[in-house]
Amino acid sequence: VFIHSWRMDLIFLISDIGTRFALNSGKSNFLIERIKRLVVPFVFGIIFVIPPQKYIEAINFHGFNGSYFDFLMVWPSIAFSFNFGSSLMLWFGHLGAHIYYLPYLFVMTFLLVYLHKLYGILRIKAEYIKRIILSKYGVFTLVLPIWISRYLLTPVFPMYTDWADFFSYFWIFLYGFALIKDENFIRRMKDNMNGFLITGVIASAAGLYMFYGGGISLFGSEQSEFGIAAGIKCLITALSAFSWVMFFLGLAAKKLNLNSRISTTANSAILPVYILHQTIIILAGYFILPMQLNITAKFILLSAVSIPLSYAGYLIIRKSSILRFMFGMKPEKPKKIESEKLISTFSET
Repeated sequence: VFIHSWRMDLIFLISDIGTRFALNSGKSNFLIERIKRLVVPFVFGIIFVIPPQKYIEAINFHGFNGSYFDFLMVWPSIAFSFNFGSSLMLWFGHLGAHIYYLPYLFVMTFLLVYLHKLYGILRIKAEYIKRIILSKYGVFTLVLPIWISRYLLTPVFPMYTDWADFFSYFWIFLYGFALIKDENFIRRMKDNMNGFLITGVIASAAGLYMFYGGGISLFGSEQSEFGIAAGIKCLITALSAFSWVMFFLGLAAKKLNLNSRISTTANSAILPVYILHQTIIILAGYFILPMQLNITAKFILLSAVSIPLSYAGYLIIRKSSILRFMFGMKPEKPKKIESEKLISTFSET
């Protein structure tokens, strides 16, 4: 519950950094690059990676007792039998489970590109807003759009991954794009780290109390109307997410060495590991859950199995050009060492 209130916000902020660099690279095929990076792995994932999750779900919650092949024969008709009405975003989570993040990011990217063009027209107002944000506590004004989005949209679109979540994540995504390269903004994040940490702890504690003490979820379908209680809940959710994201942004700016070998490997592995990890966890958990172990031992065993397997999956994927494409990875760069040796040989002769 604690991590869920801000983990996806942090992921969208991190993703925005890559989007910013890709857009600023000046490449004319930005659309094609985004399709390869986001749409292709989503389509591949809902066909090959997600069905095992749905199979385990069908066994555990819907009494399905056939084989995996039997399940694959009926799953497409079941999957497309739903009607989400105007809640179009729910299709991404319904079909893609955790990889709903990929089409979310794709849609956000093109909204952002449009706003980036509009920014040139509204530059004067944008600079005025930036001055407010860069004041000592002005950065917390960025919480307001997130709060308002949640308050206005959650009663209408209350389900997880619906429009209320989309626009809440989009604000974080937009902030990162607009401000991540601003040295004054990064400096302010570093200076305000303690304030973000304190606010995040207080907001998370309040949220946990609401969840465990009052039975009020910080995400999901509990808010069905407007009112003071709903406004407080949405404010706590927005403050928690924003404060933790800004805290980790300041911490990364201070401590993270982006040129290290570990960060380079992590950057390459993050997408395939993200796509694979939940399916691996669910499959491993299916066999671990019935074991006569306490909950702590099961958690340790599940972690010991799923983390290495997720990384092993990445090691396999990176060796295949086809799998690299399907998992949204860039083509492997040819090694320069061999070409340099060849050039050296010919120059000597």
